[in-house]
Amino acid sequence: MRLLRWPIPPAAEVRQNKAEDHAETIVEIVHDVGKKANDDYFPGLWIFLLPERVWLEDSQHVVFHSLWNMQYRALCVDTNTGLIRILQGAANINSKASIVVLDVKGDFVLLKSSTPTQPQQLHIARVLTEKVHPTAEAATDDDKKAGRADGTTTAPSSPTNTTFTTSTTSFTRKNIVVKVAPAEWESVSKPFSIRNQNVAKAVEDAIFRIETIKPSKVEKGKEDEYIQVLLISPTSSPNQKVPLVLRPHGGPHSGFSTNFDWGNAFMVSQGFAVACVNYRGSIGYGMSMLSSLPGHCGRQDVDDCMDALRHVLKLKIETKAYSKATSSKSDVLSYDKDNVMVWGGSHGGFLTTHLIGQFPETFCRAATRNPVTNCAFMVTETDIPDWCYIEGGLGPYHPGKFLSREQMAKLYNMSPIAYASNIRTPLLMLLGMKDLRVPPSQGLNFFKTLKAKGVETRCLTYPESTHSLSDSVRTEADVWINVVHWFKMRS
Repeated sequence: MRLLRWPIPPAAEVRQNKAEDHAETIVEIVHDVGKKANDDYFPGLWIFLLPERVWLEDSQHVVFHSLWNMQYRALCVDTNTGLIRILQGAANINSKASIVVLDVKGDFVLLKSSTPTQPQQLHIARVLTEKVHPTAEAATDDDKKAGRADGTTTAPSSPTNTTFTTSTTSFTRKNIVVKVAPAEWESVSKPFSIRNQNVAKAVEDAIFRIETIKPSKVEKGKEDEYIQVLLISPTSSPNQKVPLVLRPHGGPHSGFSTNFDWGNAFMVSQGFAVACVNYRGSIGYGMSMLSSLPGHCGRQDVDDCMDALRHVLKLKIETKAYSKATSSKSDVLSYDKDNVMVWGGSHGGFLTTHLIGQFPETFCRAATRNPVTNCAFMVTETDIPDWCYIEGGLGPYHPGKFLSREQMAKLYNMSPIAYASNIRTPLLMLLGMKDLRVPPSQGLNFFKTLKAKGVETRCLTYPESTHSLSDSVRTEADVWINVVHWFKMRS
C-alpha cells in the first residue's frame, strides 16, 4: 500500500526527484507467508476493488477488505504507522465467514458476512481506533488476562443481544504488525433468505470445511507451499457416497473464498459436493506462491488440482457428534470416486480441459465456460495477449512482437489441445459469442476436434454474452441449470 502526498508536484519535478519523495510505502509486499498454513501469517493485501469511501473520521485510518487465504477479512490500516488491525467478526458470525466492507462513514463501517452455507447478512461496526496502543508490549498483565493483549479498554457491550464488542490479540510478521481491533458490532439484518424452501433446507444443512494440502511436487526451497480446498457437502444422504464436482477457479491469479456463492449452493441443493481449489498461483497467499505459476501453467496447476482431488476422495467426514448417552454412531460422509466431475471457466476451463486430457479415466463428466484451449492461437485473438506471454513463461509482451517457432511450440504444448487426443470424458461447453478475453474460436475449435474424434460433446452458445456469461440473470441461470443437468445425466 502506497500513500501519495497531495498535491502531486508537476511531472517535471517528479522526474527530477526520486519517486519516494512523493509517495510513501505504508504496507510492504509480503513474499513468503510462513512455514505453515496458519491464519496468523499475514499474506499481504489482496484487494479487487476498494469501497467508494474508506477513510475513518480521523482521516488517518482506512478500512477495506482483503483476501486472506480463503477468507475475506475487514482490515483497518493506520496510514501514519502502517499498523494493520483486523475487524474481527461479532460472536454471532462464523469464525470462517468472509467479511466484506461495503461503506465507511465517520467511525462506522457497513459490512456483510457470509459463509458457503449462509447467505449475506449486514452488520454495522464502530471502530475504536483511538483506544489502541501502538505496541502489544504496552499491555499490562491484567490486560492480557482480560484478553486485551494490546492494553486497550474496550467499550461495554450493548444490553441488546445483537451488539457485540470484540476482544483484541496481536501477532507480528517481520516488520508488519497485525492486531485485532476493538469494535462494537451490531447485526442489522437477518441473512438473506432463499425463497425455495427445499433449496434453503439443503443449503442450511450442508457442511463446509477448508482443507490444507501439501503439493506432491515442489521445487527445492519451496517446501512451505500449500494448496487449499473449500469443500462444501450436502448431508441429505447420510452414509452414502456423494458425487463430487471439482471446481478450479479462473484467472489464474484469483481465488475462491468462504463467501456465499449461489452456484455452489445450487449444486449442493441438487446433491453434489463441490471442491473449490486454490492451487498455487492463487491470490491471498503471498507473492512467492503467486509467482510460482507463470511459466508452469498446464503442469503445476493441473498437478495441484489432482492432489486436491486425491486428498478429498480419501476423506470420511462425520456429520453428527457421537453420543455416548444413546450409543448412536455419527453419519459418515464420503465421496464417490466413480462419480467425479470437473467444472471451470476461463483459466478454470483451461484446467478442466487439461484434466480430462491428462487424466482421461478420472472424470465421468466435465463442463467448461469460455475455456482457453490453445494459447498459441489465442495470443493473436485475445484482448490480453500479455496474459499468454506471462503465463506461458515468455517474458514481457510488447506490441508488434512476433512469436518464434519455439515460442509457438511452447504455448501449444502448455495448452489443453496438446492432450485432446486422449479425451474420452463427455464435455459440455458454454460460450459467449461476444467474448473478447477468450474468443469463442477457442471453444468452437476444441468442440469440433472432440466431435470429429467421436467424444460425446455439447456446445451451447450465447450470442449477446461476453466472458463471464453473467450478463443477465436469464443467461447465468441457464448456464447453471444446464451444467447441473449435464452432470445429472451421469450421476
